[in-house]
Amino acid sequence: MSKVLSLKQLADTTLYKELLNRETAENKSMIANLPDLCQEASDRIKLVPKHFPEYTLHDNTHFLRVTEIMSMILGNRIKVLNDLEIWFLIMSAFYHDQGMVLEGSEESNLDSDENYILFKKNWQIDHPNYFEIIRQLESNHISSDERTRIATLINELDAACLTDFLRINHGQRAVDYINHIFTNDPRLSIYGANLSHYLATICLSHTKSSEWLINESGLNYDDNIGNYRVNSIFLSLLLRLADILDFDSDRTPDVLFKSIHFTSQISVQEWQKHRTVQGWEINNSIIRFTMLFDHPVYEKTARGFLDWIDEELSDAQKILRNSPKTVSHYQLDIPEKTDRSRLSARNKSYLYNDVEFTLSRDEIVKLLLTDNLYRNTSLFIRELLQNGLDALRLRKALFAKEGINWTDGKIRFRHYIDENGENIVECEDNGVGMDELIISKFLGKVGRSYYRSPEFERLRILLKEKKVDFDPCAQFGIGFMSCFMVGDRIEILTKKDNGPGFQSGKPLKIEINGLGGLMVIRNGDKNQPIGTIIKVYCRDREPFYDDWSDPIRLTTTLKGVALANEFSIEASCEIEPICKSVSIPPIIDKKRTFLEKLNLEKIKTIEIDLTTIHPYLQGFLRQSFLLDDQGLPSFESSEAYFEIKTENNSKTNKTPVLTLYKKNSAENKEYNITFRDNHSVCIDGILVCGRPGRAEYDKHEMMMLGHLSTQIYSEHSFTIDVRGDIKPELNPAREPLDQRGIFRNAPKWRQLQYLIYEGNGKLWEQLLKQIKYGLSIETFWQLLIAYDGSISNIPSQSIYNFIKLPISGGTWISISSINYAFIYSENIVIIDTNETKHILEFPESIKRYAKTHHNGVNFSYLVSNVILGISNIEFGSENPLIKIRNLFSPGELPSHNIMKMDFSRVRFLSFTNVNKDIIACVQYEDLINLQSPIIRLSYECHLGNLTDALEHFSVTLTGTILSLIKHQKEKNIPFSLNVKSRSLKLLGYRYTLVNWNKYDDKFKPPYKIFVDNNTTLEVTHDLLKNWAQIKLN
Repeated sequence: MSKVLSLKQLADTTLYKELLNRETAENKSMIANLPDLCQEASDRIKLVPKHFPEYTLHDNTHFLRVTEIMSMILGNRIKVLNDLEIWFLIMSAFYHDQGMVLEGSEESNLDSDENYILFKKNWQIDHPNYFEIIRQLESNHISSDERTRIATLINELDAACLTDFLRINHGQRAVDYINHIFTNDPRLSIYGANLSHYLATICLSHTKSSEWLINESGLNYDDNIGNYRVNSIFLSLLLRLADILDFDSDRTPDVLFKSIHFTSQISVQEWQKHRTVQGWEINNSIIRFTMLFDHPVYEKTARGFLDWIDEELSDAQKILRNSPKTVSHYQLDIPEKTDRSRLSARNKSYLYNDVEFTLSRDEIVKLLLTDNLYRNTSLFIRELLQNGLDALRLRKALFAKEGINWTDGKIRFRHYIDENGENIVECEDNGVGMDELIISKFLGKVGRSYYRSPEFERLRILLKEKKVDFDPCAQFGIGFMSCFMVGDRIEILTKKDNGPGFQSGKPLKIEINGLGGLMVIRNGDKNQPIGTIIKVYCRDREPFYDDWSDPIRLTTTLKGVALANEFSIEASCEIEPICKSVSIPPIIDKKRTFLEKLNLEKIKTIEIDLTTIHPYLQGFLRQSFLLDDQGLPSFESSEAYFEIKTENNSKTNKTPVLTLYKKNSAENKEYNITFRDNHSVCIDGILVCGRPGRAEYDKHEMMMLGHLSTQIYSEHSFTIDVRGDIKPELNPAREPLDQRGIFRNAPKWRQLQYLIYEGNGKLWEQLLKQIKYGLSIETFWQLLIAYDGSISNIPSQSIYNFIKLPISGGTWISISSINYAFIYSENIVIIDTNETKHILEFPESIKRYAKTHHNGVNFSYLVSNVILGISNIEFGSENPLIKIRNLFSPGELPSHNIMKMDFSRVRFLSFTNVNKDIIACVQYEDLINLQSPIIRLSYECHLGNLTDALEHFSVTLTGTILSLIKHQKEKNIPFSLNVKSRSLKLLGYRYTLVNWNKYDDKFKPPYKIFVDNNTTLEVTHDLLKNWAQIKLN
């Protein structure tokens, strides 16, 4: 519109000219002061570009245009206004946006302003492109021009966020500013009355709703100010309309910001150009803008602006139609809708359709709640349990913040038919409860969880300051919606606890009728207790009930999933004939071992408390062994014995089976090492995979629930509960993510598996230490093999101190007596400290237990893992040697040095007597030098999510070089780097993705590979660049 209205100063505006024509002795002072007052406003608004360089609100242009548009809207009705009303219009045009200016310390304090920080986080969540653009800026593969463009987009979005933040309160900020500077200013006094209050309220009205203007503003159609009668409501309507009719207003429809992306050329700067009006017309019959666009996003943005204008026009006419008859001459002769016929594509460059990719709330919720997400409808009980536990934990945390140990938390479920015949599932907890903000902002919004919001993060910071942490189990914000699987009507009673010493929230009653229904919030009963009651009115009532036809399975579901809860849970089904009740104690389940289930007494059960492994890992690993007459672990006791027997399978092959026989009884039980159903994995107290139910529950009842495989392996029985920052990844159905590649789980599942490996090793360490009391090393090895244990998980120091290996001749050699080892494909040669050579050879008494494994046991592989895990690679002679260490870090395990890849394992060992730039040696195809900085980085990050390009490169380098060594050894050809392959191309490409200027030189090439006789081959910068350019057929 800047091309249309040529306004340079106040004197150019129609309203001011009209006021000058009315000048009298009474109003002369008021009119004379007006230019200075407007100039002060114009000078102050020049501060805006410092904060919003992409916005045009930076001088008096907008104010002049708003002033002129007011006169255009009025037309001949300008004669209806008195002098003071015209004065108010001009002043409101110049002062209504003064709240957008940041002054003094306001700007420097923004980054520490909690309200702004909270607003910014929520704004960025609502504009997810922001994070994508940030990530793109970090890319090493964009040009300097593209980097500059993307940086500009980020600045535009940051400015938009700050504009939105200020806009929310800029009306009140303008009020504060006007009252501060003008309350005692004689220039705003007329007939002894100060005008600042009226001016401030008129300015405030342009940020409020039309309902506020009529019912709450305090303005009237006939305010008496001195000798004037002022229609303040009419003036407010004019300000609102003129402000929105100026297309160069700072307001921009959100569709523009949500369309800004690094892959497109859409920007705020371009929008500034497009919203320049080619032509316009405002009169009593039409409001029309002529605009041309190069992209449909800008046209949609403009149409969004016109939607706002239409809304204001309609509201204004409605208010004027209902105004008192005494002011009926205050009217606006303008249409209620804008004409959009002159909005079009420049040069017909596109066809405009107001069609965008949208998601129907009802349909997406139905999609989420089908069996594709939840395996059965009864799992909504689990979701209600999760919500209740979160509420209890937060209330406990609020008490703990004040030094109070709150122990009264409980959850109660009921399934019943009420007096009206309604089939109801009810969940009641005395947790923290909800207030109106949480209900309106989070409860009804799919995908928005309060516990994953900036609002909660602010509370969590306060809790952490008091050494209290609370990590909720809610992640996706869809759990509550699962209730709609069984019912369309939901009723909620809730009352929020704000913590000890604070007044509780008001009781609320929420009614929800269907997915598309309006959420009705009412005041609850004043005697309503703190906490939440959720009633789900089930849509179906079964013709008859039994355990299989009941879709709710209330008590069965709770018994199956509540295995590690710290609060009491009670449930009752009150429907005949399936009446049941259960009381679940606030303790973690302990699985019974194979021998415990047989009710044997002469056993030794070893139990490892997993909190000794990690404080966020609760639960126990448990294993039992028969005790012989000396009280030592054995294969036979006075009550029972193990024996290997051979049975025919379906293919008539002979399969050895380890079988337990009870003495003086015909009962026998196979110990099947290949099928373990005695594992349960919980997260935040609730089962996510593995066997449902506690040890004491009926196995057949639990079978009704089915179960997912555990994802975590152990030869020992366990129920574990994972909390805090080690919780593994789950999908929205609270089930483990699918594996990422062959034999490769998601990162935190891999981390959890390694913690369990450590626990496994500690259990076997306890058995190993029985050697001090008479347990033979042979029996230890027999039990280890029979129970499918892994010696590599035993702490390295205990292996060095206690483990012996069988060698040819039927004797044993202690690990601590070994100096060097030579590992071949068929055998292992050991050199002891006396330089005597020995060959590893396991006796048949141990091998026979390996035959009970379907695939047997590779003893060479088993022992090589141990030896390599406690060794260095020593250089100095012609070829590097495997040298046994005698010093170990506390808690070190041989398995710590092994990284699993899709088709292989990599062993990280320290290379000694050699430079750190040697990363590998061709003599060992699966060993890599842990002392090399780039390899150590690979080792340190391989269990987690790879977060940057250098980490990706380091892991790829590790796997690719060892794969290259192995491939060329298999082909029996001399090692060479002058080869081409897809893996080398990928390695080279990932090298080019790294911004090497960010990192220390120690990570940079060359990387050397030891060949022989102190000769090496180098992976150089140029070679990596060449690999990146490999052309594959």
